[in-house]
Amino acid sequence: VYATASSNQPVLCCTFMFTSKRGKLVKRLWEERITVVPGCEHETDRALETTKKAVESTLKRLKESQLDTMLVAVQSRGRSGRACVLVPRDEVRLPRESLDPHVLCCRLWRWPHLRYPHELRRMPWCIESPLSVDICCNPYHWSFVQRTESPPPPYSRFPQDEVFTQQDRAPSESALGSLDSSSSWMYRKNSTSSANGTSTSSIGIDAEPWCTLAYWELNERVGPLYPVNRPWLHVSYDEASPPHSCKEETLSIGSLAKTRTTPCKEAVARTRAKIGLGVTLLRERDGVWVYNQSEHAVFVNSPTLDGPNVRNLTVFKVAPGYSLRVFDWERAALYRHHYQRHPPNEPFDTDSVHISFVKGWGNNYSRRIVTSCPCSLELLFRVPAR
Repeated sequence: VYATASSNQPVLCCTFMFTSKRGKLVKRLWEERITVVPGCEHETDRALETTKKAVESTLKRLKESQLDTMLVAVQSRGRSGRACVLVPRDEVRLPRESLDPHVLCCRLWRWPHLRYPHELRRMPWCIESPLSVDICCNPYHWSFVQRTESPPPPYSRFPQDEVFTQQDRAPSESALGSLDSSSSWMYRKNSTSSANGTSTSSIGIDAEPWCTLAYWELNERVGPLYPVNRPWLHVSYDEASPPHSCKEETLSIGSLAKTRTTPCKEAVARTRAKIGLGVTLLRERDGVWVYNQSEHAVFVNSPTLDGPNVRNLTVFKVAPGYSLRVFDWERAALYRHHYQRHPPNEPFDTDSVHISFVKGWGNNYSRRIVTSCPCSLELLFRVPAR
């Protein structure tokens, strides 16, 4: 009975349908690739066309569910399809080079100018172990590491030569900068205790917040200070999903904006709406990293990204999809020791970072100071007890 042609026909039909769906997913993924890099359009498109067979061969190694996850992630630009897509770490042979599979996927769908694995950094929600024989190829589980000493193409830096007065700085800068490290921590500790009601959960959090966050619209602080206890924090406009683990928490700028008691300017509302997925802050052993998940650049300054005697800090542009270590624990400790021996002539906080969404500030902009930016964050890091 099972040897008859009629009994074999459904099996052949199912196999054909399965292969056809995989082929369609592979084709759609290929069509979603980034084919243009500014300044080298023809070269990039030609290089991708010559590697089409190798790419399709690699994609066909994935399961149908993996291909579907990859397509959802690419089409939604990381808003959906957050599952890992694991493949063997074997290199993919292209006509002129061999690439790790995750580098190939990130080059196809995010950064055509990507060349080396060390230029990538795994996002905190990627659960794949570094010791695994497989590697995650979801392009939205990786960020492009921004090197301040050798900037990649989308990167720029704007030095500030002007010296600003006490009134030009954010209110927290003047208050914190005039205190020594121990009293500065007491100020932050007392400030965060008044905002404990905003904490999401007591599961998996530290006894003390490692960072306190303030949200600013121009020179007005909006909402209470937010204590950050968990290893990473997602700050978005209103697209944040509930935390998936005890290691993360979310903060909605849209919710904070509703606490305003006065109408905001139109420029503030426009900028706020562009925040989108915003940024993710991640505390690690080597410092604090910022991942830009929005579709617009963010601008950052930090005392540990400059030398110890710089007062008007350099402003760094972090492009969409890029990550930057904005605070270095070890360097901050050295700076605190330096300023104890050589006190600065003006108030200066070695343990705070400013992040502006969409709009930059500095010499190359009409906005000279961060409190002229429509929407910005101020990160106040905990100073270790002496």
